[in-house]
Amino acid sequence: MRPDVIDFLTTSYELSQNEEVAEWRESVVTLQVEAPGASSRGTGFFINEDGLIATNRHVVAEAFQVVATLHDGTAFQAEPVFISDELDFAIIDIGEQTPVPYLPLAEEEPIMDVGTDIIVIGNPLSFTGIANEGEVLETGTPAVISAPTFSGNSGSPAINHEGEVVGIIYATRNQGDEGRVGLMVPINEVIDEVTMIEEGGVNE
Repeated sequence: MRPDVIDFLTTSYELSQNEEVAEWRESVVTLQVEAPGASSRGTGFFINEDGLIATNRHVVAEAFQVVATLHDGTAFQAEPVFISDELDFAIIDIGEQTPVPYLPLAEEEPIMDVGTDIIVIGNPLSFTGIANEGEVLETGTPAVISAPTFSGNSGSPAINHEGEVVGIIYATRNQGDEGRVGLMVPINEVIDEVTMIEEGGVNE
């Protein structure tokens, strides 16, 4: 197994002993996506108790089937309710009538600064519910973080120490001395869309 994979698994195990991190993990789901000619796996997270899930546009935009599996192994068919034209952001819905655990979104500006500590929880490679830590390296769109990200982390929440989501992971890149970094959509860029959907709006 690659040394960097061993490192993030070790870190995840240590972080998961923290009660808050363990609680946050319950709001993160695994997305199994079927699209024409391809199957893929990604991450999403509940943004309200009614079953709305935030993820990336590129994870679900071409899908004809999306199955969201919760932390307890329960699986639901999910349907897209909003796909952004401008950002790598989407909202899907499992239509669950029983309240689900969810992560609040950071709203107080600034939602993050350079140096803000974050926890990323997602489903990288073939793993599920992996937590890792890092910090914000650059703000703006995209925001850049030092937490390790891999295939399958798309749609993962970046969570501050107050338990609020400050961004959604969508890609990774190599960045000079920083090495492999994660890119994310800042949550304040999509908060209006989230509010619209929660109030019953639709994507035109």
